[in-house]
Amino acid sequence: MKMKTVFIVALSAFLAASAAAQPVSVKELKPAEGNWKGTYSFEMEGGKKTVKPVSVRISSMGRNRILVSYLFSDPAQPAYTDTLLITHNGYVFAERTITQKSVTEDGALLLVTESQAHTGNQPLWVRHSYLFGKNRVQLARHTGDGNGAWHVVNEYLLSR
Repeated sequence: MKMKTVFIVALSAFLAASAAAQPVSVKELKPAEGNWKGTYSFEMEGGKKTVKPVSVRISSMGRNRILVSYLFSDPAQPAYTDTLLITHNGYVFAERTITQKSVTEDGALLLVTESQAHTGNQPLWVRHSYLFGKNRVQLARHTGDGNGAWHVVNEYLLSR
């Protein structure tokens, strides 16, 4: 495939995803503000799954910034804070284009972003899902081959 064709296909996919999703605002994430407790699970090499307890604080900073602070009980796992920016008039969340925005039956906001990376010569799709509700928060990163099958790489499952 020629480079021009690849560019046109990628641009078309970006525009289609942008048109399909609706913008998000900090106001929609307000129900998730506050303190949370739960687990962080991730895969080690060889497919072994590890689960650790975690405390999380979610807060908004201005009209386009969400802070997510993580505190682990394991001293080997340092505390850190993610700054999740809402840009491009609400169509980009955490530096990735929103491909899905919906509300679950219990009123939680679900945002999904997708991007493509490369491992060697193979393309790798990365999907981030963010579920923000009054009583539950779920933050996850998935990988896939672009054919619809997704694998959870790491995930935070939180409740109040």
